[in-house]
Amino acid sequence: MTKSGRARRHGRSLRHEGVPIVPPPPCALIVTEGKVTEKEYFRLLADELGLGRQRVTVTSSKGASPMQVVARARKWLERQGTLEYVYCVFDRDTHASYDEAVSLVQQMAKDGYATEKIEAITSIPCFEYWCFLHVSDSTASYSGVDSPCDKLTKEMKKHAPFEDYKKSREWMSTNFTALAANRGEAVKRAKRILSHAKKAGSKAHSEDPSTRVHIVVERLKKIGEVGRG
Repeated sequence: MTKSGRARRHGRSLRHEGVPIVPPPPCALIVTEGKVTEKEYFRLLADELGLGRQRVTVTSSKGASPMQVVARARKWLERQGTLEYVYCVFDRDTHASYDEAVSLVQQMAKDGYATEKIEAITSIPCFEYWCFLHVSDSTASYSGVDSPCDKLTKEMKKHAPFEDYKKSREWMSTNFTALAANRGEAVKRAKRILSHAKKAGSKAHSEDPSTRVHIVVERLKKIGEVGRG
């Protein structure tokens, strides 16, 4: 790696003839399974953190399956080139291709599709569990039913601000600020739940319930800090 490359990765500026050269901030690609709720959430988060679209790209897959999310990420990267961080955001819910998608992301990481990290950002049963952690520390399992996510959403609607929750851009944009107020607590809960599941012997990406959305949240925050630095 060149000197300039090392400096860029570590957020240091270089000097050329006495003039500081500020390295470009890291770039991230986020590919979501959901075309509305998740996509809008990450776009609003990037806006809040002052991240432009040239620094964080948020897109969704054409179909609602984990493998289509990963395929969309791979196609985007093959066309545009590698990025520092790549996140494939999808749910387990009742998807038959869930485990296959997780394995494919891990293989893409070995193949160097991202210069820093490519990760499967999974939620069990679904993205709504991340939302629910903003107001609850429930670790109840929602598996074993026809639609685990529907069962979770029904429970979530018992709490503010989710009484009228629905998968829509309008709902997320209206309630994003309310969620942001409890984001720190949601991050702590998500980490704690994963930690407890690991100690109990749960296989990665099989923890029920769980979410890894906080990984993206914390990374975007750090990218924003590099840009301001």
